[in-house]
Amino acid sequence: MRDSSTVIEQLIRYCQQSPRTALTYFYFDFNDTGKRDTTSLIRSLITQLSAQCDTIPLPLLELYNSQPTGTKVIDEESLLGTLRNLVLTFHKVYIVLDALDESVDLEEILNFINSIHTWDLSRLHILVTSRQLAEIEESLTNLAIEKICLQDTEMNEDIILYVADKLENDKSLSKFPPDIRYQIQRKLLDGQDGM
Repeated sequence: MRDSSTVIEQLIRYCQQSPRTALTYFYFDFNDTGKRDTTSLIRSLITQLSAQCDTIPLPLLELYNSQPTGTKVIDEESLLGTLRNLVLTFHKVYIVLDALDESVDLEEILNFINSIHTWDLSRLHILVTSRQLAEIEESLTNLAIEKICLQDTEMNEDIILYVADKLENDKSLSKFPPDIRYQIQRKLLDGQDGM
């Protein structure tokens, strides 16, 4: 979604200018089995935070040393502890969880978010994007500082302008006769509602 990428771009700029500030991003993808559950989420966040350190971070070394030789599976509790300790190595950490509604086990992911919220770390900031689902709203209502709904009139106007511009100026689409372009526009916009 365009708005998510705009937020990410702004956070990247901010983090590049702020020492010891890290940004992590996870996009839940229903079609990608490696991007739907809590374990893959935690592993991704650990990897991203570790990559933003100048050297191998101590929490990652401690996790490695705590595992028996040849162990490939690390329990989620150990991963969570490592994630928390990695967050503590930065002044600020931003975690963006995009398309939360695409998660295969939504309850598990919501429990994860609630769990890291209990860490009560002022340096940790979480941004979640999702379609409006009652289960997500109910679970995150008490945690959210702010809620922004992108399915509004202003968003719809942006979509209308974007579609009209593409149909008018795109080389392949502008070849269609005006009545066909109008039909395409109507069909696209009739079901848009922020999607």
